Amino acid sequence: MCRRIIQCWHLWFIVDCLFAAMYFYKDIPAHGLLYTFYVGLAVIGYLKWQKQKAQEMQIALPTSSVV
Repeated sequence: MCRRIIQCWHLWFIVDCLFAAMYFYKDIPAHGLLYTFYVGLAVIGYLKWQKQKAQEMQIALPTSSVV
């Protein structure tokens, strides 16, 4: 994850959603809410990484201005 592999976040979405659904199905709502919170954290992390990656791409590939 230190290389900022953005596809890892998709795995977190899937796993956390599956665990949240499983815990709600098994009638363990506290753990279900915890994993719902984890899904929210994964979404926030994914969006933050995408924003940072876009900013890095802007810095790496500056637009040339013609005078």
